[in-house]
Amino acid sequence: MNTHTRWRLEIAKILTKKLALYPEVRAIVVGGSAARNYADGYSDLELFLYWDKEPSNIIKQDISTLLKAEHRYPKTHFAYHNALIINGFPVDMWHKTASVEEANIAIVVDEGSTDLDASNIVDTMRFCVPMHGREFIKSWKDRVEKYPPGLTERFFKEYLPHFHLRHILLESKRENPTVFYNMLSNIQCSLFIILLALNKSYFPTYKWIYKRLNELSLRPEKIEIRLQNMYKETPEIAVEQLRDLLAETLTLIEAHYPDYDTTSARQELIQPMPKLYEPVLSSKTENPRKSQRGNCS
Repeated sequence: MNTHTRWRLEIAKILTKKLALYPEVRAIVVGGSAARNYADGYSDLELFLYWDKEPSNIIKQDISTLLKAEHRYPKTHFAYHNALIINGFPVDMWHKTASVEEANIAIVVDEGSTDLDASNIVDTMRFCVPMHGREFIKSWKDRVEKYPPGLTERFFKEYLPHFHLRHILLESKRENPTVFYNMLSNIQCSLFIILLALNKSYFPTYKWIYKRLNELSLRPEKIEIRLQNMYKETPEIAVEQLRDLLAETLTLIEAHYPDYDTTSARQELIQPMPKLYEPVLSSKTENPRKSQRGNCS
């Protein structure tokens, strides 16, 4: 556990002693970067409160008063009651009902959904640190620990079609870095989703892409630095580096899921560099009228 994580958890313990006084609160957990041991000097603290029923804004304001918290946003902002400053430190306090969270977990665990928002909720539950209501949270943790059967293949089916290079190869030849790097980022993000599925890991959000990749056992070698270096190379070189990473990922899939057909994904990687087209009309094209006069001579 790193230092940034440790002292954030200590703050969570202090806050929980006050928050647990509300009898309608079934459980309190730490989520976010502190729960995953990803916290750095810029990280806030994320607390999730699970209630029997949705607390009113009056109760949320009572909590802010109890904790002597300031609000980071104006009252018109949707996160007014969630985004707090306590003793100069940012704390995001999310109020959720137990029934809604149960339903969110079921979307992934029981229905096998590839919805990334739901997957992130399950990832949070897998890594969260219980502060209050440990037995209650344990039942959810036990549910999400086993990755749903068939979910990996569903992610393959949805995201492997993103492994296509025709359009990004074309943009690598044009002076439009905004479009090129947007395409590069999108394909890298799809690659991340595929590798998560291959490793039976839920979605932690893209902001932790490199930290989570570093934890995966099945991944191309040195993938983190290779992904980052693509933004430092020329577009033509970056695309070739991307092609190599995608091909290596397909090799991993073929080794661990030999029955899954990767033919289409492989075909999408075999894309030639764009052809530069010359004008179709030539300056040597015959003048029709001149030809007619010649025929009459």
